[in-house]
Amino acid sequence: MNLIKMANKKRKPAIHKKSKKNQNDKKKDDQKVSAFAIVLATIGILLITAGVISAYYKLTSGEKVEVTTTTTIGAEPEGSSESSAEEPLISAAEPEPELEEHEVYALEKKLSDGYTMAVTELNLEIDRGESEVIGAAFKNSIGKLRYFNAKVYFVLLDYEGDGGISRASLIMDDWVNPDSQFFQMQPGEQKLFPIVFSVPSYAEKGTYHFYFQVCYFDPDYKLKDQIDPGCDSEQNRKLGQEQRIRLVVE
Repeated sequence: MNLIKMANKKRKPAIHKKSKKNQNDKKKDDQKVSAFAIVLATIGILLITAGVISAYYKLTSGEKVEVTTTTTIGAEPEGSSESSAEEPLISAAEPEPELEEHEVYALEKKLSDGYTMAVTELNLEIDRGESEVIGAAFKNSIGKLRYFNAKVYFVLLDYEGDGGISRASLIMDDWVNPDSQFFQMQPGEQKLFPIVFSVPSYAEKGTYHFYFQVCYFDPDYKLKDQIDPGCDSEQNRKLGQEQRIRLVVE
């Protein structure tokens, strides 16, 4: 009898230790499940945030945004193959004007013949709302590296038939593109480029006189505080002889 009691007393601690171990294991399993749930929740939040940012970007950039009421992981959303929303219309950018082969040939020939500056047309007739492209060219005949400003500026408007003349300034962006551009050029280097003349719808009838002129910086002019007409303090001396362009608006 005493032996049985002693045996029972010895077994009790073993049962207690096993129960405590099971509780610890269960606690660890619960912690793992909780950690896994937190990870899944975090991933879900990140996915939702990414979706919101993507939708906002598409809305602000003009792209189509497809909205579905329900989403199931691993399943395609309903209506994903077709969409009733129309694609936004994107207007094609206008092509940059280019010189034609005969214009390039004419300009290069003038420069090779000794001209410092040249244009393909000196007399234009353009209707209101219409445009015309001409070619322009010049050569660095200074013998030194220089910065040049090739520009077109308005001189005057001659009201044909009325005998009146106006020197009021024009909004050059409405008439000439580009009206000014800068080049850094080595001695003997030449530039050929298009210039677009346009006549706005509000233009008055008459002959508009423009000058195509190229200016560069001359340090000797700077010392003498000289500036050629049509130039400025940054490019104070004109290159060659400016070209006078007449634009008739009927």
